[in-house]
Amino acid sequence: MEQSTIKTLDAGLTEALRIDAAKTSEPARPRRELNLPGAPGDQARAPRRIAGGFAGLSEDLDRRMRDWRNMLRVLDQQRPQLEAAELQYDAAYETLAKIVPQAQDTGKALKAMIATTKAGDISEDLAGQFSKNLKALEELEAVAENLTTTMLHLRSSWEQYARSIIKAQKMRDVVGGDNS
Repeated sequence: MEQSTIKTLDAGLTEALRIDAAKTSEPARPRRELNLPGAPGDQARAPRRIAGGFAGLSEDLDRRMRDWRNMLRVLDQQRPQLEAAELQYDAAYETLAKIVPQAQDTGKALKAMIATTKAGDISEDLAGQFSKNLKALEELEAVAENLTTTMLHLRSSWEQYARSIIKAQKMRDVVGGDNS
């Protein structure tokens, strides 16, 4: 996924999370809409008891706000790690794109020298060409190892970030379910 796409998704989600977290209180509604006892059209009654009382309600709201703030912090911490892992991954692929042609060129040159040597022309430095090809292949191996490590780091960062996004979405769904 491109860095700009992730930033766009993150910005939208982060803004939605900030807005949801900022909604700590509902605007006052008329008595009729609340269906309080004594209101005209009183069909449903307000609860007679609040579990845990006002203190319990306050503690629950405080806990939820802490959960939302912590989720924002987690996302804010994971986003730069994910972006850095993507940059490293891109750089590793650029290095691979540079080393592959070098390895191919030294391989072709070695093959050509072997062919001329088989034909009886031993004037070229075959041992030197073997060394050049070996060096290019060793560099290719190092780049491949680095690319594998970088890809695993990117995968880990992405999975952590995705789990956090899913958790944030579940938190958001719970709040949405409470409001309906």
